Amino acid sequence: MIKDRNVSETEQSFFQRTIVSIYQALEFIMKYTMILIIIMSIFVIIAAVYFKIYEGIGAGVFLLISSLFAYLVFFKKSKNA
Repeated sequence: MIKDRNVSETEQSFFQRTIVSIYQALEFIMKYTMILIIIMSIFVIIAAVYFKIYEGIGAGVFLLISSLFAYLVFFKKSKNA
């Protein structure tokens, strides 16, 4: 019985050390990548207006809306949790 408990603690410790830390690192990287994409989409819209490339305005707006939606869905924490 005690042996099984030690094995489960070892597995839990392994999980906490490796899997959870990898997940947190990936979440951090993706969060700031999404923020950079949002900023870049605003620059795309400004550049498209400046150079009068009207297809670029639509592409920039689509990129901005989709990246804002993805950020809100994946990274906005629930207030109840």
